[in-house]
Parts: sequence; structure tokens; C-alpha cells
Amino acid sequence: TADEMTINLPAGTSFVPVLTETEDSAASVTVTGNRNMSVGNNSIVVSVKAADGKTTRTYTVTAVVAALSTNAGITSISINGTTVAAGGTITLVAGSRYAEAIGVAADPNATVSYNGFKNLANGTNVGTIRVTAPAGNFVDYTVNLVVPALSNDTSLEVFTIEGFNVLDKSKLTVMQGTTKLHITAQANFSGASVSISGRDIVPGSNTVTVTVTAADGTSTTYTVIVKVKA
Repeated sequence: TADEMTINLPAGTSFVPVLTETEDSAASVTVTGNRNMSVGNNSIVVSVKAADGKTTRTYTVTAVVAALSTNAGITSISINGTTVAAGGTITLVAGSRYAEAIGVAADPNATVSYNGFKNLANGTNVGTIRVTAPAGNFVDYTVNLVVPALSNDTSLEVFTIEGFNVLDKSKLTVMQGTTKLHITAQANFSGASVSISGRDIVPGSNTVTVTVTAADGTSTTYTVIVKVKA
């Protein structure tokens, strides 16, 4: 009848304002059922009492509140900008201690949280992406993060003094009057750093030192005694 109607409300609605206007401004109106609404059918009752205080007319509105979505699906996962399947494996840069994870939920109203993508250790780490649906149920999606160890290679590929190969040598004699040495030192591993000391020399014995520091911080010192001819 005209005194009954149905309205559909979005998920999560717990309150709906009710605006009324009576034909007789002296009539009074009471509204019940428009607060603390739950999923499904809710009865909102509008009672109008006439000015005589006796005559009452009731209007009923059935408010149907939609259920919250239970969709906890995920449409994509990316690690450091690379797409990875749920349960998949990705190898990170050696020595990585953090990975940027982005998970896109199937339901735009779902929430996404991350665990296990910081303080990574060498080897295999498991990162978890949790998608929580609006209804509160959740699904965990995992990704295997492989972190290779940093290289400890401190070997030299090239080590020359005045053009002479001094790899595996500890002594070298140079021409009389030499005061500054031409030294070339190159590590085998490109991630290692090389420092050289002892380029400036004086008559007699001098010490040339090459220090190779590997990517993991390990270091090795190579020393050659350079003698200037008398």
C-alpha cells in the first residue's frame, strides 16, 4: 500500500536519516528503526499522531541493507616493479634488505597489508600480502624473495707497476730517478673497490699497497716492495 515501501541501501549502512513533512503542522511524528541497522531487511516505522492526540497513522519502510563483499581476491602483485604470481619466486639484487611490494585487490573496498618485505636476510625470504574483504574475511598471498649474498671476491685481475705485471710478485726494481710510479690495479669482481697507496717513491726501498674491498666488506691487501736503482 502507500503506507509501505522498500528501499535498497549500500553495504555498511547502519543509519539513514528520515525527513518527514505532515499535512497538519500540529501533528507529531516519531521514527523508529532507522538506527543500528543490520544486513538484510530492516523496518523503519514512521508514526504520525494527529493534533487530537488520538488518531495515529503508521508508515513502514523496509530498508534492505546490502551485505558487505567477501571478495578477498587479488588481481596483481609486483615486487620492485616486477610482476610476480602469488606463490611465485623473485630474485632480488644481492644484499637487498628491503623490497617494495604492491598488491592490487580485486575489490576496491578491500584493504591490503604487507609483512615480511623488510629486514630481509640472505637466502629465501617469504613475503605475505594479506587482502581483507569488506566483510572481514581475508586471504594471505605469499611471494618467495631470494636474496643472493654479496660477493666476497677480493682477487685482482690486473696489477701492474711501471707496466710490469706484479701479480703474485712481492718485489720490483725500477729505474734510477723514478719518483712517481704508474700503477694499475683492477679487481676481478666489478662490485669490489680498489685503493692504491705508495705511488710517490724515494731512493731505496718503498712499499706499494693495493687494498681490494669486496662487496660484502671483506678486504685483502696486496703489497709490493719497490726498489729504486742506485
